[in-house]
Order: sequence, then C-alpha cells, then structure tokens
Amino acid sequence: MRPLLALLLCLAGIAAQAEPPSSEALNDRARSLYQEGRYDEAAATLREALALVEKDYGPDDPEVARSLNNLALIYKAQQRYDDAEPLYRRAVVIADRKLGEDDPDRMKSAGDLARLYVAAGKYAAAEPLYLRVIAWQRRHVGPQYGDVADTEGALASVYAKLGRTEDADRLARRSFASVAAPARAQGLVPQPADAYGDAQKSAAVRFDLARRHLDGIGDHCVAGEHGEEFRFSLRSWQTDNLDASLPADRVLATIPAAQRQTLERQLDTNRRDPDGPNDALCDLYSRGLRNGSVDYAKTDADAARILRAIYASDETMRIAKRNADLATGCIKQHYSAGRRDFTPVRRYCDCQTAAITANADDAQIDAWLASLPDTAPKAGTTDSKALGTTLQQAWVGKALKAAQRCPGAPR
Repeated sequence: MRPLLALLLCLAGIAAQAEPPSSEALNDRARSLYQEGRYDEAAATLREALALVEKDYGPDDPEVARSLNNLALIYKAQQRYDDAEPLYRRAVVIADRKLGEDDPDRMKSAGDLARLYVAAGKYAAAEPLYLRVIAWQRRHVGPQYGDVADTEGALASVYAKLGRTEDADRLARRSFASVAAPARAQGLVPQPADAYGDAQKSAAVRFDLARRHLDGIGDHCVAGEHGEEFRFSLRSWQTDNLDASLPADRVLATIPAAQRQTLERQLDTNRRDPDGPNDALCDLYSRGLRNGSVDYAKTDADAARILRAIYASDETMRIAKRNADLATGCIKQHYSAGRRDFTPVRRYCDCQTAAITANADDAQIDAWLASLPDTAPKAGTTDSKALGTTLQQAWVGKALKAAQRCPGAPR
C-alpha cells in the first residue's frame, strides 16, 4: 500500500502544480507588473485573465467588462489608443446591458471611455459620454460632491479644446461654484491669445511639466500598497500649489499646440526612472508632499514667482483656492485623526465645503476665516464646533444643517 499511497500523493502534487491560475491571481500579477512599469507583460497577463473570465462567465458578464477595462488601461498607458478603444466600448455595452441604473460601474466604463477619447484627441466623441456621466452623478450622487465638479471640469476642458469658449467658461465657473476641489478648471476660462508674454508661457510650461511628472508617479503610487495614504498627500500638494497651477492652466490655454510642444522639448528636465516608481519612492514622495518638502516654489522659484503674480491679481482664483483650502483642511483633519480611506473622506469634506459656500457669500466666509483664533489652522477648520462657535451668524446654522446631511457626517 505504501508505494501506491506514495504514487497517489505524487500524482496529487503534480495535479496541484498544474492547476491554472485563477483570474483573480492573474489580475493581481498584472497589477504588480503595471506598478513596475512592465506594461507588455501586464497586458499579456490581462489578456490571459480576460480569456479565462470569458470562459467561466460568458462574453457578456460584468466581470468581463472589468477585465476589459483593466486591459484597456494598460493600452492607454502605452498610448495604444486604437487598441484600447474597442475594449472600452465593449465594456460600456456590457455594463449598460447587465448592470442596474444605480450601479456606479455603468458610469465608470463610460467615464473611462471619455478619458481615452480625450487622451487620443477625439474631443467631440468624449462630450456625450461626459454629459451622460454628469447626468447620472447628479441623480445618484448629488451636485454637492466632488465627483460632479470633477467631471464638469473635464468637460469644460473638452469644450475649450473644441473652441466652444462660451460653453467652457460657463461649465468651468459652475464647476467652481459647486465644489472648489477641481479648482484647476478655472484655468480653462478663455483668455486672448496675446494675453501673456514669453516669460509667463515658459513658467506655465515648466510648472505643467513638473506637475505631470508628479502625476505620473502618483498614477503608480495610488495603486500600490499605501495608495490611500498617497492620495491624502497628493491632494495636499495639489491644493497648496493652486496659486501656481491655476494661473498655469490659464496661460497654457493660450499657447498654440505646436508652440507648446516646442517649449516642452526645450524645458523638460525631469529625470525618469526607467524602472518606474517603487514602494520606497512612493513613501518618500508621500512624506515629502505631506510635510511640504516637495514644494514647487523650492524647485523652480522663478517660475513660481511669475505664476503667483498672475494669481495675486485675480480675485476668482483667490476664492477658488480659499474654498479648496477649506476642503483640503478638512481632509487633513481626518487624516490626523487616523482616517486612511481617502474617497469617503474627500466626499464628506467636499460636501461640507459646498454647504458653507452655498449658505454664505464670499465676504462672510472671508470674515469667518479671519475671525478664527490664531491657534486654529485657517484652512480646514470647518468642523461643527468651529462653525458654531467662531462666528454666530444666521448662515452658520444653515451651513451646519446642510453639512449634517453629508455622507459620513459625524452624529
């Protein structure tokens, strides 16, 4: 019996070794390869996962749509837009057929396809998708949350690219009035082509290159083990530097594409690690973003000075940054209290900021912030106690009631 038992155990071991990996394991493997910048291997792994999911669930299952989205994301990162488009389109069709009206994955697929069209320069094709996503968000999420304003800001950018300046202006301003988090949309308010000089254009391009370099690192780090913590740090950096990014976006919108490409080739000095970011780099950037050591003004003081001079003369941008400071300050408070789930915290804080801006005019908000004690952080002291005790005015009670209806509000 012993030889037979040994043979059976051996055969069982061989069968276990030969068992094919699950789609979940393949997706995990692809995620690791993507984070390492090994896009070709990640794509091959995801193609294998897609085939397995189609075999297990059928060609029209929502799980297939998710696999299609994952593979399309890799192609998009490689700028293989023609390969990514049919995958995203198929994912949208599956989501529409198989998911309920209130399922957020339906709009995720539509939004992913819209962003692909923008990346590929197919702006007209992106418009109806963004309009559809905005309509869904207003029904199921509400205009007080950052998601709606984020999408409206993206659509404003599309309109600007299409030369529809009035639509871009209207939507960018509405995006600002909704929530200040997507404040970069303000830079899309059209300006005359000759509104800015060479030094200002150069400063804007230099800032944009630095921002895109950091965004590229962020794309990897937010998908990593400490991705949620990195989101907190990145939001803090983005808000702190709005006094440079807002004017940069406004200037960039006036530079013709050919001239901008020339300037980018001349000015791009960012060093890129061929192996892509790793956990150590993500941790380093996260700490630097959080403690202020990764500060744009420190890395390019001349460009920051030029851009901030434009910001200083524009009241609309000041208000936009002030409101973004309110939301981000709230996010920082939650982080300090131990929260690490970025998305629900952001939604709550964006909603709370919207409650303030909807119930008080700019002069009232400025006066309230000025009345805060010196020991309180000017940006972000938006909790109920601060609202209720620092300035006893009618709008405070209304804002408190509205903020208490926000998702995740303390009870």
